[in-house]
Amino acid sequence: MKQLLFLSLFFFGAWNCIGASVSFLSVNPDSLELYRKISGNKELGFQERLNASNKAVQFGREISDSTYLFHLQYRSTIYGSFRKYEEALQQANLLLEEATRLEQPYFIALSYEKFGRYNAEQQNDIKAFKNYVKAIDLYTAVGDSLKIIKVSKRASFIQSQIGDLDGTEFTIVNALDYGDALEDLSELAWFYDVLGRVYRDRKLWQESIRNHRKALQLETSNESKISLLNNYAITLIKANRFEEALIQLQTALEYKSDPRPRTTYKLLDNLAFAKAKLKQPEAISLLEEALALRIADNDMAGQYASHIHLTEAYDEIENNQAKAKYHAEQAYKI
Repeated sequence: MKQLLFLSLFFFGAWNCIGASVSFLSVNPDSLELYRKISGNKELGFQERLNASNKAVQFGREISDSTYLFHLQYRSTIYGSFRKYEEALQQANLLLEEATRLEQPYFIALSYEKFGRYNAEQQNDIKAFKNYVKAIDLYTAVGDSLKIIKVSKRASFIQSQIGDLDGTEFTIVNALDYGDALEDLSELAWFYDVLGRVYRDRKLWQESIRNHRKALQLETSNESKISLLNNYAITLIKANRFEEALIQLQTALEYKSDPRPRTTYKLLDNLAFAKAKLKQPEAISLLEEALALRIADNDMAGQYASHIHLTEAYDEIENNQAKAKYHAEQAYKI
């Protein structure tokens, strides 16, 4: 991948180079560095950071177009960090106007990425997706592989959430073509995991399993592996490979490094459901235990899954139609 020179300048911290190159200007480069540091200090409040950003934008305008646009885009980031999304979008629009006027294609792409992100934060998924697609096209034109991968992840997440299987697959496969640009290939694990779920929904079990295994091979974080193992196990359950699913879920539970209790409840519920499919008698009590934990945690999505699993378990293990009907009704209410 060919990186643009100014990308390394701004995003890898070579600010002393800026100072050296503009020492002949009336602008004091130390002032720009000072305001840059203040605007980027996440321990400070909104107004203090914004004031410093405004100053950095002013200084940046006198140094170079790319310096100016960099600080202009960061002002949008500050608004977004404080969940002032409408203002963040306004700043992104200003960035688009200025980048277009100054003929800076990278920053034009960045403005569309920001449109996507702040619309996504406000649950405007369709608007977000359309802007992400525009950003991907523009990043492709300027040859920024890292940005293509980053934005493709967000775009494909939206596609997977709304059930666009073909679109999800297309976006991910396209992004994987740029995977060599990554220093840490574990960042690709998420893509392979989603592909596994896409092929699962199509009942293409071998393709699904292959991608889940690839995700696990690439992932280096134990905490992330827990989620990947759970998704892999769900595929195995749906493929009627229950014994293999139990192995994956038991492995995930042994990590004990995920601080999120709902993840543990999910693992316990899926483990019990796999046992139910094998008609193991302790399965129902384990499913009821997982449901109780989810009720105590007010996890509505988890409760829904538990009720669905209990419906099948009571029907298949005990042939208890009354309890099966009860849990089906509870799932329906949720």
